[in-house]
Amino acid sequence: MNSRKVSRILMVVVFVALACAVPVLAQGEQPPVEPPVFDMTFISQLLQSLVLATVPVLAGFAARWLNAKYQFERSQLTEKQQVLLDGAIKVAVFAAEQMGLTDQIADKKEYAIGFVTEWLAAQNFTIDFREIDARIEAAVKENLNF
Repeated sequence: MNSRKVSRILMVVVFVALACAVPVLAQGEQPPVEPPVFDMTFISQLLQSLVLATVPVLAGFAARWLNAKYQFERSQLTEKQQVLLDGAIKVAVFAAEQMGLTDQIADKKEYAIGFVTEWLAAQNFTIDFREIDARIEAAVKENLNF
């Protein structure tokens, strides 16, 4: 860069700095206090009501989507595979419950997931981990209502 360009840039920077500083210096030590532009209490209440109105609707859509996803994944297995998988999960849940009662295992859910995962590997089934977890939770709620 040549010195002429640098001097022009410096002049612009000094001019902008002075243009910003002069109005502040002209007001004296304490500039007048203006009321806030936005009423934050109103904005907070508005946002809160919007969240309270939209969260239940979004939760309903999420539940509907999860149910559709579950039905889709379930339809990917044959009927025989579904019955076998449901049986294996039921056995895993009851085994985990019994072993947990006798303090043979520390975490019942971890044991059930491991049991079902090993069974799936032996049967050459491939199912997502979240699907296994959801099916185990459903089996616990269905069969172990204490």
